[in-house]
Order: sequence, then C-alpha cells, then structure tokens
Amino acid sequence: MTTPLLATKLCIPPVRSGLVPRPRLIEQLSAGLHCRLTLISAQAGSGKTTLISEWLQHRQSPGTQEGTDSVDRSRGAGPTGADIAAAKALLAQAEASLTTLLGGASDAQVAVAKAEIRRAQAQLELIEAGARPQAIAVAEADVAAAEAALAGARAAVAETELRAPFAGAVAGLEAKVGEQVTPGTPVVQLADFSTWQIETDDLTELGVVEISQGDPVTITVDAIPDLELPGEVKRIQAIGEDKYGDITYTVVVQPARQDERLRWNMTTAVFIQPRSGEGVARSPGGGE
Repeated sequence: MTTPLLATKLCIPPVRSGLVPRPRLIEQLSAGLHCRLTLISAQAGSGKTTLISEWLQHRQSPGTQEGTDSVDRSRGAGPTGADIAAAKALLAQAEASLTTLLGGASDAQVAVAKAEIRRAQAQLELIEAGARPQAIAVAEADVAAAEAALAGARAAVAETELRAPFAGAVAGLEAKVGEQVTPGTPVVQLADFSTWQIETDDLTELGVVEISQGDPVTITVDAIPDLELPGEVKRIQAIGEDKYGDITYTVVVQPARQDERLRWNMTTAVFIQPRSGEGVARSPGGGE
C-alpha cells in the first residue's frame, strides 16, 4: 500500500524585508530545475524555508527570465504549449496515484488523491483560460514600478558624478582624496589648451571708448621675447571696475595663431589698433 509523504495544503511564506541576499544559492536552486530532485539540507533555523521563498520570489520577479516570461504571457501572449503539457502531466500523475490507491488505501488517502486530481484539473483549466485582466493589470503595475525604481536609481547615481561643462584637461585639483568640501567650493580647474585667449584688465574708460570688437591687436609675451602674435578683440566687458581709483574694463583678445610655448597665466602686452586711428597699448595681460 502506498502512503503519501505529505497530505496537507501548502502556502509560500512571505519574504521578510532586510534579509541578506544569497545570489549564489538562488542560482544553484535555479540550476536544479533541470534535475529530478533537489535536496536542501541544513540545521534547524538556518533559513531553508526563507531561501525557498526568496527563490520563488526571484523566479516571479519581472527582472528575471522566468518573471519576464510570466509578464509577457500576462500581457496577452497566452499559455505556452509547455505550460499546458506540464499541467496535463500533473493531472495524469494525480489520476494514476488515485488508481493505485483504490487498490487498498484508506478512505482518507483516497480523498486526498481525489483532491489532488481536482486541484490539477483546476490548474489546467486556469492555464488554458489564460491570464485574467486583474493579473495583467497587476503585472503591468509591477513593470511600471520597476521602471520607476530604475529611473530613480539612475538619477541617484548621476548625483554622485561630476561632469565637465566642456572638453579639456584637468589643470588643477584643489581637493585631496578623502577630504570633505563644502558646497560651492572649487575643487577642479579645467582648461582647453587647444586654443588661447588673453585678458587685459587695465584699459581705462578713456581708452575703452576708442576700441570695438574685431579691432586688430598685436600680442607680445614677456617670457618669449622673440614671439609676436597677431589677433583681434573678441569681447569687451560691459561693466567697469574700480581699480586703484581708475575705472577699468576687461578686454578679451583672441590670437590668430597658437604657439606651443605658451602657458596659462603668462604675462603679455596687448597693443590694440583701433580701426579709426592711433594704437592703444595696454599691458599686462594674462594668458588663458
């Protein structure tokens, strides 16, 4: 006479929050799907039931392949042939068990076997009927929640990144690794060494009215006596500043050609030639 190993209703316990992830064990359980039997053995209280619950939740998650297949079916793809075949096999197994038990089993065992047949038949009918609208709505809500969580995680990662406003090189690093800085404190100096600009900040209000944007200039560099560069006025500051009692304006000059010997913050002399008349010399200027 055949005696059932377990004759009771089973339910999956909910997974508690705050558990330590165990991806290696989850992968081993998933690999066991291709085996006829997977045995989980450990001491009492070591978390066997919790592990099974985590594994089942992992299989049903939209982020896993199993979960993805489940969501796709719930969106209207319908049950696959493998799903229907598995349900029919389960039904056939339950019917075979009932046939065996009818040969000499107790009434309780026969009742259990019949209940298994009814459960297998109900499962087969549920699979053949396809997903319900409620299940589709729940699956779509889970997908939307997962996408929102992913977008939030990407935004949080972006908050930890420093992005340069232009392509260039790090010319100076003001902070050290592990050092704490307050908001608004400069930590990096960026420079674009592919092109140079020169600023002169001692052009007074008497001279600024004589020049305009686009006027030609001649640039000399104190550290390179044999170098003389042509250029033009690119920008004139609109607001003057008080410098030692004089109102001065910053003028940005663009050299017409570059020189590999130039360095940042070198002292230069800028001679501006107004289109209307005599030249105006202003120095020093700082290279950028």
